[in-house]
Amino acid sequence: MQAEKKKLQVLCLHGYHQNKDIFRQKIGSFRKPLKKYADFHFIDAPHLLHGAHSQEGSLDSAYNTKTSEDISADGRGWWLKHALDEESDGLQESLNHFERTLEDNGPFDGVVGFSQGAAFLALACILLRDKLYHSSVKFAIFVAGFKSQIPFHSKYYQIEAKLIIPSLHVIGDTDEVISSSEF
Repeated sequence: MQAEKKKLQVLCLHGYHQNKDIFRQKIGSFRKPLKKYADFHFIDAPHLLHGAHSQEGSLDSAYNTKTSEDISADGRGWWLKHALDEESDGLQESLNHFERTLEDNGPFDGVVGFSQGAAFLALACILLRDKLYHSSVKFAIFVAGFKSQIPFHSKYYQIEAKLIIPSLHVIGDTDEVISSSEF
């Protein structure tokens, strides 16, 4: 009798103005053929979007083809951009939330991020480099990711640190929102 292989545990980070339920639904066709190999775990970004934040600061908005069910859903973000400000709010809270999730709900073998979730994952890989190295995370998948356009975040991309876990970057040739030069 063959021993059953342990499934991969994968943490999933949604895009801007989405939430874990919307993202779970959107990638259902991706998850279905992998269900005997991996369990996917979805978390909400900690920042609820409302008012001006619900329409701004997002390359993700072009990806959102909302259904009637989605319209009533709470949109969330990994950070909030202010229209007249070069900084953003919420990155540190999101990093803390991500760390707690890894510690409290793990171990996770990998992390998948979509759009702003992928941009956040890239920043987390830079800023939490040592913690990720000592965690169970063995890979990262960045789907339609981009380099944050927040001027305050640009300093993080200057850090001379290589990604210490294997990564896959999925960028569509026909993507009209994110060009390959933006990541």
